Amino acid sequence: WVDGTFVFVTNNHPSIPGELSIVDTSTGVVTQISGAEGQFGNPYGWLAPEAGGDLYALATIDDRQVGIWGHDLGGWRLVTTVTSPEAGLSFVGSPEPFVANGRSYLSLVVATAASPVPGTTEQHVWVMSVDPADSFAQRCDDGAPGPVTRADPEILLGRDQAFVYYYTISGSGSVTYGCATGVATR
Repeated sequence: WVDGTFVFVTNNHPSIPGELSIVDTSTGVVTQISGAEGQFGNPYGWLAPEAGGDLYALATIDDRQVGIWGHDLGGWRLVTTVTSPEAGLSFVGSPEPFVANGRSYLSLVVATAASPVPGTTEQHVWVMSVDPADSFAQRCDDGAPGPVTRADPEILLGRDQAFVYYYTISGSGSVTYGCATGVATR
C-alpha cells in the first residue's frame, strides 16, 4: 500500500500477471506501469517530493537493479535505475523507499547471490538517493567480515536523521543491528 492513498503496487495482478501495476482500490482500475524491462520483484510505491508529491513506484528488475517509475502526460515511464555500488555484489533486493527532509531515498541489500544462503551469501545494506542528480550512496551496516547474510533493512525516521535496522542470518540464529544513515530528517 502507498501511505496516504487507496492504491497499492503489485507485480502479479491477475489481469496483468508478471508486470508492475498499480491498483486503485477506490475505483477498481488496474494500470500497467512497466514495459519489457524484465522480471519484477519487491514492488513498492510512495509519494515522491521530486515528483511534486505524485506517486512513484519501484521494483527490482531481474534481481540486478531497482527500477523507479513515475508518470507524466504521456503515461508511466522508467525514470531511473539503481544498481549495486559494489563490484562483486551485483544482486539487489529488499528495496524500500523513504522520504527525509523533502527528498526520496531507498534502503536496499546488495548481495553475491539472488537467493541468500546464510553463511555463504555476502550481503551489505546500503542507503541511496533516488534522484540521479544526487550522488548520495552509503553503506550502512555493521561491516563485519563475511560472508555475512544481512536482510530486510527497515527505516526509522528519527528526530534528526534516518536509521536503518536489519538483521543477520546465521546457522545459530539471527541478530538485529541498527545504523545511523547520516540522512537528515529536517
